[in-house]
Amino acid sequence: MSVTDMTPGGIDLSGLADFSGVTLSDPKGFTAALHNITRDAIVSGVVSNASGRIIQQRIDIDVRLNNIGALRAAKQRASIVDSFSGILR
Repeated sequence: MSVTDMTPGGIDLSGLADFSGVTLSDPKGFTAALHNITRDAIVSGVVSNASGRIIQQRIDIDVRLNNIGALRAAKQRASIVDSFSGILR
């Protein structure tokens, strides 16, 4: 479901319709913790009209570079070749 389908009247989240997340609606009010992750950005936010709530949002990001060894080796080779530039002519 889209967040706009879950949002009560009086709250306009149409600009966040493509976001994922969690919504909670109870007698205290409405709360939505939403995020959108793309190749270029991570956008997140919390929208609430509820009172008496403690709200936290946390995003854990794990980045793995599978070729980090090859990148380090290439950098070391480039440094060695650059160091010879003053010696070899």
